[in-house]
Amino acid sequence: MPSDDARRESVTVGGDTWTWSYRATSLFYGGRVTAVVTLDRRTPQVTAATREDPTGVTTYTVRYGADFPAIAVPR
Repeated sequence: MPSDDARRESVTVGGDTWTWSYRATSLFYGGRVTAVVTLDRRTPQVTAATREDPTGVTTYTVRYGADFPAIAVPR
């Protein structure tokens, strides 16, 4: 997958919330890609995360304390 062009990232702080924003142009997806992740800096846990590209919008949910299956390492 080719890397994104014209990448821009920023972090903003408002009270106890940190927000990371990303935007770029993707040759792979054929257009603009954006992502936003919000973190509560007191806990430090992700409170919201979304990604948007020409194929649609993806909203991520993080469940802390949930079981996570082992990741197989390719040999």
